Amino acid sequence: MSEEIREDAFGREYSVGDIVVYAITSGRSINMIKAEVLAFLDSGSVRLQPLDGSRWGRSGETKWIDKRTGRGIDFYNEEHIEKRAHHRVIATGEEVSYEELFDRNSPWFGQMYNRSTLEYVPTKHKDYVREIKLPPRPVNIQVTKNIVLLEKRT
Repeated sequence: MSEEIREDAFGREYSVGDIVVYAITSGRSINMIKAEVLAFLDSGSVRLQPLDGSRWGRSGETKWIDKRTGRGIDFYNEEHIEKRAHHRVIATGEEVSYEELFDRNSPWFGQMYNRSTLEYVPTKHKDYVREIKLPPRPVNIQVTKNIVLLEKRT
């Protein structure tokens, strides 16, 4: 890896430690990513640490572990779930299962997205289950012509 200064799409200089914005596409969607410049690679690529995005917050990987053993667990395994996700009637507190929401003979059929009547209650795991959020991993950008300096830090 070499230390140097590069020019962004508008001719402004940026270097390691500066905050930049670059665009990525997925199908017809464009996402603008705010990132910190970590390094310039010998291949001409730039290594960036994503910080935020226009279509997502700071996302990364989520892992679930058993606090008793420190080992990873299957988040969806019934063995680790205390109570499955469901909906609750706001007025009465009555619980409504997904089966009832999709049963055509149920009075709750078709009401799943009626937020004035029902509220969503997420899955509750047993007390030994712990969620660990890992930060996004650094990325190497090969097409560097669309990088734009956002904040000079160096």
